[in-house]
Amino acid sequence: MNQELRQMVGEALAFGDVMDEANLGVSRFGHDEKTARFIRLDMVKFLLYLSTSDDVIHDSEAQFFRDYLGYNFETATITSLIDKFELKKETFHTTVPFSFGVMIEADSIVTTQTGKNPGAAMALLRVYHALGSAFVQCDEDVSEEERKDFSEYLTMLRDTIEEAGRNAMAQYEKSQEDAAGTDDGAQQSDAPADGEEKGAEASGE
Repeated sequence: MNQELRQMVGEALAFGDVMDEANLGVSRFGHDEKTARFIRLDMVKFLLYLSTSDDVIHDSEAQFFRDYLGYNFETATITSLIDKFELKKETFHTTVPFSFGVMIEADSIVTTQTGKNPGAAMALLRVYHALGSAFVQCDEDVSEEERKDFSEYLTMLRDTIEEAGRNAMAQYEKSQEDAAGTDDGAQQSDAPADGEEKGAEASGE
């Protein structure tokens, strides 16, 4: 077992609790449960998606779920969950997981307020990269289709995160420009007009 990977997953789940404490978690979307639950569920769906790439469910993949996500899955369980969640390649690799959406929203809120992106979504993406890389290799038979599906999915997530980050920074910069324009306008309105200033000098004021 890769202890470093196990720690990365644990830290990602723990960060969900941090988001809850900051009121930036799933409660913003009307959920009473913990953000960590959704992070782990989406990780499960991600690995289930990768397991469909070669159309074969291996015992080593079931063991992977037990080792890193704490789910006591058998191969039959994995197959039934793939059917339950309707994990179809045509739609899955273009759909942003709910937990990523929460992270992206949290990053955007902080960025628009401070001009600094905390990078929560990108940190989660790094966990997905490490998790997925280890998963596709756990059966020692990595197909080209698995590599392709893995790469396309992470690219979609990265593009989504980066676009959201650019939009949030643009909003922050615009708010700064608007604030600067308001300050300039206030200073101009406080300054005396030329006629008023000359009149004051003539009257000895």
